[in-house]
Amino acid sequence: MLLGGSVDVDEIVLTAKGPGGEAVEVVPVTVHPIAHVSVSAPSTVAANQTFEIPFWTRGVTKLQVISPLTLPPVCNYPSDPPAEGTCQITAPSFPGYYQFTIGYEGPGGQRNATGFAIYVE
Repeated sequence: MLLGGSVDVDEIVLTAKGPGGEAVEVVPVTVHPIAHVSVSAPSTVAANQTFEIPFWTRGVTKLQVISPLTLPPVCNYPSDPPAEGTCQITAPSFPGYYQFTIGYEGPGGQRNATGFAIYVE
């Protein structure tokens, strides 16, 4: 049965009481910020037009922007992406809706994805 605990900057002290007496354990704690990416993308672009998407990151250790039509990623930051940046992308040559994926990681191996869609005229 957990009776109490106190939180310090980098550790938690747990105290438990039971039939065998009392036990105290100090547990180290590492709190990683939640990784987050925001982008601003145009909704419509012309076929073969090069456009930029600005992005903002927080707590991100890796970042990739993946096109639905090409490999490798159109933007790739395998380590320490900037807090603010841009990615240049050339639109596909055929009209239609296209979904781009943004894969990113944070401290401790958190993996997340977001994306944006564009319409190519």
